[in-house]
Order: sequence, then C-alpha cells, then structure tokens
Amino acid sequence: MTAPEKAFVNLFWGRKDDGFAAVQMRIKASLRTLHELLDFYKQKIEIEKEYNKRLGKLASSVTLGSGEMGSLKLALDKLQIENRNMIQQNQAYIRSVLLENYEKLHQFYQIYHKNATKVESHMQKVLQKKHDYAMYLDNAKEKYRVACGQQKTLTLLCQTTWGKELEKNTAKLHKVQQNLQSHQNDYQQAVRKYAEIHEVWVRDWSISLTNIYQLEIERIQVCKLNCFAFCNHVASLCVEWDLAVDHARLAFAKVGAPRDVHDFVDGYGTGSQISVPPNYVDFLSGFDDEEPTFTIADFKDPDYSQILSRTFSTHSTIVGVNPENASQRHPQDHANPVTPSKPVNKTLPPIKELLAPNQAREAVVHNSIIPKESNLAEKPLPNTLSCGA
Repeated sequence: MTAPEKAFVNLFWGRKDDGFAAVQMRIKASLRTLHELLDFYKQKIEIEKEYNKRLGKLASSVTLGSGEMGSLKLALDKLQIENRNMIQQNQAYIRSVLLENYEKLHQFYQIYHKNATKVESHMQKVLQKKHDYAMYLDNAKEKYRVACGQQKTLTLLCQTTWGKELEKNTAKLHKVQQNLQSHQNDYQQAVRKYAEIHEVWVRDWSISLTNIYQLEIERIQVCKLNCFAFCNHVASLCVEWDLAVDHARLAFAKVGAPRDVHDFVDGYGTGSQISVPPNYVDFLSGFDDEEPTFTIADFKDPDYSQILSRTFSTHSTIVGVNPENASQRHPQDHANPVTPSKPVNKTLPPIKELLAPNQAREAVVHNSIIPKESNLAEKPLPNTLSCGA
C-alpha cells in the first residue's frame, strides 16, 4: 500500500479544487481505451468470420485429385482433411475471442461507465453547490465589509460636523446601522452554509477518489489480462504467430496497475492541500481578513492486493455459457496434432507487487459503488456479435 503522501486519494484536491477536472480527464481517457479495445475485437471478429466463411466455401466446392489414384490421391485427401481441421480451429479461435475477450471486456466497460458516471454526476452537483455557496459568501462578506466601513466613516463625520450637515450625516448613519445587522446576519449565515457544503465536499470527494482508484486498478488489470489472453488465442491458432505475439505477451506481463495509476498521479496530481473554511471576521471591531489556511490530506489508498492476486476479473465472468459447447469451442483439443509441437498458452508470471493481506477488502467492496459479481448474473449481457457456423 502506498504511503499517505503519495496516496491517490490525497493528491487530487488543491487550493482551487482542480483535482475533479484531472480525474474527469482520466475517466474519459480510460473509457476511450476500453472502447478502442472493444472496437479492435469487433473488427477482428468480423474479418475472421469472413475469412472462415470463404475457407469453408473453398473446402466444399473444390475436390483435389478427383482423377488421381495411389499415394498422390491419399496425400491430396489428407490435405483436404487438414484444411477442414484448420477451418474448425479458426472457428474455435473466433469463438474464444468473442466470448473471452470481447464480451468479458464489454461487461466490464458497462460496469466502469456506470460507476464512473455515477461518481462524476454526484461530484459535479456537490462541486457546483460549493462554488455557489462560495460566491454567496463572497457577496455577503463584501456587503458587510462595505457597511462596516460606511458606519465608521459616518460616525467620524458626525463627530466633526454640526448643524444641518450633522443632521444629514446622522440620518445616513442611522440608516446604515439599520442595514448593518442584516448584512451581519447574512454574512454569518453564508459562513455556516459554506462550512457545511465544504464538509460534504471533503467527505464525498474522498469516497469518490477511493472508488475511482479501485476502478482504475481494476480497469488496468482487466485490460492487461484480457489482452494477454487474446495473445494466447492467437498463439494457439498458429504456432508461427507465437514468436510475434510473444513480444506483446511479455509487454503485458510487465504491466503494473499501481505503477500506471501513480504515474498519472505524478503527471496530473493537483496537490494535497485542503482549504480550511474561512472564519467569521468582525470588521466592526476593526479586524481584517486573515491569510487563507490549508490542511494536508491524510487519507489512505485502498488495498489492491486482492485484485492483483487474481488472474481474472470478478466483474467479467461470462454468464450462461453452456458446458456442452466446450468441445465445440475447442475442437483442436480432440484433434490429432498436425505438427510435432503445439502452442502452449502462457500464464502470467507470479505477481511481485502483492503487499499486506487484504485488511479490509470486504468492507471496501461493501461500501464501494462497484457492483458485486452477483449483479452480473441478474442482468446478463446479450451477445452483440454471433459466431458464424
């Protein structure tokens, strides 16, 4: 777990509350990344379906060696058999990418979008109300300041004038004194209201940052595992492709979700200073404005060790997959090997970023806005793409 001074939840505050805009930018970039991956998978599946369809048409319309006999006939027959096996293997590859990459990522995309939008919408309302109360406070403060100055000026004039001029100044002073109490009450009420909304802002924004932090850790980990699995599907389809995609597998294996998130902190963090609500200033007694003061955010990032210890996302389980179709999804598991060696799905190396045991994971999940895994079973995602026969 990161130290408080480097914690994600402590570094998006700032004197002008700029942290919200920075986190909004991060959310938009995260959604764009998920959408780009989904679009890549969708187009890849469409291309592979068209390719497989043309291969099937070729296999059914062409007979090799129809006038041949002997060993050449046997060899040509074997070639056609292996060609049909390749079509089946390619169909299994398409189904794997559809079910295990596209649909799982699409489910997580919906979860991320829903939860991030909920946080963003709520904090926009709180921040807007905070800004409104700040303007109300500034206006009330200025009116009270002006009224206090007018009273002091007129009081001095009353002491240095006489006759009709004194009567005129006395009438003005009486009128200012009548309005002074109203301005004072408005100013005191504005201070109280701003203090209340400031307390709500600090409370809700710290909770929102906690949830965004968990969503970002989950998102990066899901992208890492999803893309790593896609590389395994490609390698399983063709041994010759394994060397090329191994570079991508090694790259995904080196992804560190916490490190990525904190690289974002280093680049876009807005500071850990939380402004302290201003105190009431008694201008009538001669006091003037005080310098603004700040406190240092001292929250802690949630424990992400359980997310990094998994090799799957609890929010990305495909619902309703029929076990009877397992043999259809992987027909190559039952086929005779074509070559002496077969590609082997590589697994992720042991994760070295695990820290302390999950100290309060259950409480965090319970309080978090991220839906639990069971919610996915209640609303299964309809297949947006269907596999060709």
